Amino acid sequence: AGAHKEISLIITLPDIMFASAFTFATADDKPWRDPIRWTVEGSTPATDWILLYASTYDHPTPLERGKQLQWFPINNGTLTPYVFSSYRFTVFKVRGGVALPDLLYQYTPCGGLTADSVSGYTLGDIDTYHCGGYEVEIPFNVSCKTATDVSHAMSSVNYPFIDNYATRFISIEFFLYNPQFDDFVSAKFYSEVAACGMWVNKFQIRAFRVWSDNDLLQTIFDFFFLVFVFFFIYRFIVDWRRYVRRRGIWYNFLLEVWNLLELANLLTFMVVFGFRIAWWMESDRVRIKLPAPSVFPSLDKLSNLTDSQNLANAVNMVITFLKFLKYVRLNNRLNLLTKTLSKSKEELICCLIIFVYVVFAFSLSGNALFGANIWDYRTVSTTYSSLLRMLLGDYEYDVLKRENRFLAGMFFWAFVVLALFLMLNFIVAILTNNLSLLTTQGSGTDIPFDEQMAQFIFKLKRSFHPSRISHELALKIQGKSVGDLLDHAADNLEEYWKAIKTCSDCGELTSCICNVGEEVDMCGRCGATPACVISEGNHPLYYTDPTSRLVFRNELRCALGSREYDLLGESLIDDIWQEILWDWEMSQRFVKSSGGEQEKLVGDAVVEALVGLDGQHLGAISEIDQLDLKFKGLE
Repeated sequence: AGAHKEISLIITLPDIMFASAFTFATADDKPWRDPIRWTVEGSTPATDWILLYASTYDHPTPLERGKQLQWFPINNGTLTPYVFSSYRFTVFKVRGGVALPDLLYQYTPCGGLTADSVSGYTLGDIDTYHCGGYEVEIPFNVSCKTATDVSHAMSSVNYPFIDNYATRFISIEFFLYNPQFDDFVSAKFYSEVAACGMWVNKFQIRAFRVWSDNDLLQTIFDFFFLVFVFFFIYRFIVDWRRYVRRRGIWYNFLLEVWNLLELANLLTFMVVFGFRIAWWMESDRVRIKLPAPSVFPSLDKLSNLTDSQNLANAVNMVITFLKFLKYVRLNNRLNLLTKTLSKSKEELICCLIIFVYVVFAFSLSGNALFGANIWDYRTVSTTYSSLLRMLLGDYEYDVLKRENRFLAGMFFWAFVVLALFLMLNFIVAILTNNLSLLTTQGSGTDIPFDEQMAQFIFKLKRSFHPSRISHELALKIQGKSVGDLLDHAADNLEEYWKAIKTCSDCGELTSCICNVGEEVDMCGRCGATPACVISEGNHPLYYTDPTSRLVFRNELRCALGSREYDLLGESLIDDIWQEILWDWEMSQRFVKSSGGEQEKLVGDAVVEALVGLDGQHLGAISEIDQLDLKFKGLE
C-alpha cells in the first residue's frame, strides 16, 4: 500500500455493543506499513457510519515488531447512549519509507553491531552503553536512490525512531576512500542524549590501509624485523637462564628494572606482530579490488586492527626510549636521573601510594558534591582527572563556587594544601635530597666525555676485529659461547677472591706460596681453598699487607681457570685487561684519599670488563659487585 492510500478494517459483531477504547499491535514484518494516522467509526443496520475517534497528527508508532500500542479512549460525545454492531478502522497514512526490511531499523544483539564488536560496549561521556541496539545498514552495492530513501526515512517525522524520550545513544558510521594515498577513512559520529534532553556530540576519524600487492616490500621488511625480535627474545631467555643457574631464584631476574623494561618491550613487539598478522589475514579475506567492487565487505575489523597496532606501537615507543636511559650510565652526570630514582624508589613508592589514595578520596567527595550539575565532576573517573588538572593550575573555581559557595572553598583549599603543598612537595623533597647526596658523593669523579668516547671506540674496534670475530665463530662451531665461558670464569674468579680474603682474615699471609706444577694449600692453618696464584716460579705472594695487595696479569690464568682462559684466548683476555687498567687509571685520577672508594672502583672495573660492551654477559650477577675486594692496585 502507498503511504497515503486509505485502508479500512470492518469488524461486525453478532449484536450491538458499546466500545469505550481500542488498541492495535504492530505486525511482525514490514515496518513501513505501520499506521500513523487513522479514524474509528461505528454504525448499526439502521444508521450510517458515525465518527468515534480521529488522529490529528502522525502518531509515533513504535518500530518494535508485535508491539501493542496504548489504549485510545473513544470520544463519542453525545453519542454515549448509542451502541453499534459494526466498527470501522480506517488508516489514512502509513509510515512509508523504503520497502526493504534489511535497510530499516533492525534489532541487533550484542556482538553483532559493527561499531563495538571487540569491546562489547561503548563508553561515552555520560554513561556506558550496551553494544546491542537497533541498526540501519546501507550496503555499498545499493543504488543511490535507495540510499537516499533510507536517509530520508531516518530523518522523516513519519519514521519517528530517534526522539528525546527513549533514545540515549546514536552512532553514525561510514567509510571513505582516498585513491591518491590508497587509504581508507572510518568516520564515526556519536551523540549521547542526556536525561534532561541535552545532546553531547563527538566524532572519531581513523585512517587505515588494506593490504595490497603494493605493500610487498614493507611486508618483507616486517618479517626481517620479526626475526630480529626473535633473536632478542632468545638473548633474553639465555640471560634469564644464566641468572637462574647462578642464583637459583627465577623471579628476581624480572624484578630488576632494566630486565622488566626489556621484557615489556619484547612482549609489546609480539603483540604488535599479532595484530599485524591478523590485519594481513583480514585484508586477504575481504579482497578489495578497486575502483568499483560490486559488494563492499565490512571494514570495521580492519580499522580496529589498525588502531590496535598504532596503540601498541605508541606504548612501545615510550618503553624503548626508557630503555635508552640504561646507556646514559656511561657518564656519571647523565646517570644522575636513574641513580636518583633508584636511590629514592622505596620512599617514592610509599609517597605515591598515599598520594593516589588522597586524590581518590577527594574524587569521591567531589563527585558527591558537584557531580549532579558540573560536567567535569559527573563521574568518579572524570573527577579524578579534573583534580589532577587542578594540581597543574587547570581549574574553574567560579564554577565550583556557583554550585556551592561554602563547600567549594573548603573542598578546593583542603585538596590544594594536602595534595599540592604537602604531598607533591614531599615527593620533590625526597628526590632533591637523594640527588644532593649523589652529587656530593660523586663530586670530582667524572671522567671526561671525550676520554669515555675514545675508550668506547677502542672497545668497539676490538670487538669487530677479524681475529675476535673468527675466534667467536670457532667457539660457536664447538658449541660454546663467550657468554658461557665468562660465566664459568666469573665463578672461578669468585672462588679465587674468597680464598684471598680467607688468607687475609687468618693472618698467616706469608705461608701463601705457589709452586709450579703442584697445588699447595693456601693458608693451610685456616683451611683456605687450594688455588694457584702465580703461574711461574717460587714466588712469595705480595699479600703480606692487606692494604697493599696487587693483582698481576699473569695471575689471570689461575684466577679465571686454565680451561676458560685458553678457550677465551689471549686476545680477549688482553682486551679485558686493558679495560681494567683504563678504569683503574681513571679512578686513580680522581680518588686520592678514600681507600674504600678505590676498592669499590677496582671491583666495578673488573666486573664491567667481564660484562662486556653489550651489558649482557654476567649482567645479572650481583655477587661480584658485593664482594669485599681488599686489593687497591693493578699492575
